[in-house]
Amino acid sequence: ISTPDPSSFTSTLASSTSPSSGSSDPSLTPNGRTTTNASSTSNNNVKYNYTTSSAQPSYLTTNQFQQAYHPFPLLDRSHTPRNIALYSFLIGTTFGIGISIAVASNTMPQLGMFLAALAFFHIMEYLLTAMVNSDKLSLDAFLIHNGVAYHIAHSAGLIEFLTELYFFPELKKIWWAKFIGQTARSLAMWHAKHNFSHQIAFRKHRDHELVTTGIYSILRHPSYFGFYYWAVGTQVLLSNPICFVGYCVVLYRFFRDRIQHEEPLLIKFFGEDYVAYRQRVRAWLPFIK
Repeated sequence: ISTPDPSSFTSTLASSTSPSSGSSDPSLTPNGRTTTNASSTSNNNVKYNYTTSSAQPSYLTTNQFQQAYHPFPLLDRSHTPRNIALYSFLIGTTFGIGISIAVASNTMPQLGMFLAALAFFHIMEYLLTAMVNSDKLSLDAFLIHNGVAYHIAHSAGLIEFLTELYFFPELKKIWWAKFIGQTARSLAMWHAKHNFSHQIAFRKHRDHELVTTGIYSILRHPSYFGFYYWAVGTQVLLSNPICFVGYCVVLYRFFRDRIQHEEPLLIKFFGEDYVAYRQRVRAWLPFIK
């Protein structure tokens, strides 16, 4: 038995001598239709085979149609609305927990401020990229997947804080931090716009420009300056003397090597203009000219 419109629903009645359990096999056909083949058996051993299909709407691309048909592609690092919402929700929850601890806790308010600052950093990375550099926008702009060393560093800071809080609670009563680093990095991303990138550019694009105004007129690498003092500032905030020293050493080596690789490329891109700019403006990073 089949309906007049086979694209919406067809049903075929067939007799079977042996019972079988229901099954389902969804697939996407080359013509953009989703098809589900299934079977079921009634109590009188009569088997029903049926197929359902739906045509791809013209206003959806194949990729969008596949995402709609498979509605929960979470945590696969694809730049989909669902993943963006999930990352934002988790970051926002962390921020809320941090603020709650900072306000309500009498013993470790700086831990709450640390969590809030960490969440604020990650959400601002994505928001600023979306606002001024949308061509490079991806899920990686959240910087959640920022390497194993990044997560180990923050874990070490939390472990030191909790350990010293337990054994030396008086040490944690002396805490302060000014998040100059966050301000500097955000201004760098905002002012550089499409010229900013989380990755080193090994070739010059047509829209690349040498930015020397705004915050770049006083800091040669304001995003590096900002991240350095933001990261070190979190350990000052947590009153972590061991991780403070470790952060200073590791970040110095990281940015020293990165700048040594990046600046020859900038000289190649912009020639004497960058040479003059480098001589005129300092990086203001420890032990880096």
